[in-house]
Amino acid sequence: MPKTKHSSHGGKLPAGQRYKSSYGRRKVLCGRTVDFSFTTGDKFNLEQWFDVLGWKDYFTINAPYYIKYVKEFYSNLSNVGDDCNDVLELTTKVNRIVIKFDDKILGQILNVPAAGSKFFETKKWPEDPELVLEDCLRVFYPNENVFGGMAKPTNLLGAEHRLLHHITTTHILPTVSGHEKMSYQNLYIMWHVVTDKPLNLPHLIMKNILRATSKVEGALPYDMVITKILSHFGIVFGNEVASRLDVTPRVTFTRSMCMT
Repeated sequence: MPKTKHSSHGGKLPAGQRYKSSYGRRKVLCGRTVDFSFTTGDKFNLEQWFDVLGWKDYFTINAPYYIKYVKEFYSNLSNVGDDCNDVLELTTKVNRIVIKFDDKILGQILNVPAAGSKFFETKKWPEDPELVLEDCLRVFYPNENVFGGMAKPTNLLGAEHRLLHHITTTHILPTVSGHEKMSYQNLYIMWHVVTDKPLNLPHLIMKNILRATSKVEGALPYDMVITKILSHFGIVFGNEVASRLDVTPRVTFTRSMCMT
């Protein structure tokens, strides 16, 4: 099958410029880590769920990140995989070094399995006769009259599921806004987590990275993930000053997530 190239916005870079001017105006979304000590203290199952899926290490990544390198990574990014068969292979150039990776390589970098469902769609539910939308909704809204077109507000979720949604929208598919409602994609991810069904996390991350390049505006996610990718391929960060994770106090984070 022919390969489809999907590249980021803008044309050829002027000499000496590291990334396209459009990326110079975009912010880098600061990553976070999950402190599982307070989730187990509250008798939540989050750590167990992520451990079963093999994702736990991903949520504890705490690496410095380099804003200019993140923008250069995105600015030169393209997909050289086979879109027809949902095969992703991303390539980019950083510090004049070309790097290329697929979900298996990314899985090795992040120490998570590259196996399971690859569904990625925010605006519609998958056409799967064995995965009924209403049945999935009842898992998270047991006391509501669920139906396919319902708004899926997060304020009606229980404390544990609300925290799971927060982690989904800040770690798995990071977004700046829109956290007051669940998208179909987030519902799909959360259902797989609570039912221990395998989901290809590296593929989802790569899809979301690629989606960020298709936008003219919006924050660029996965700063710390990109640090790990670039380090894996031997990129030397030079003299750029690293940014580091802002740690939210545990008590504040717990209260904000568990408040009803």
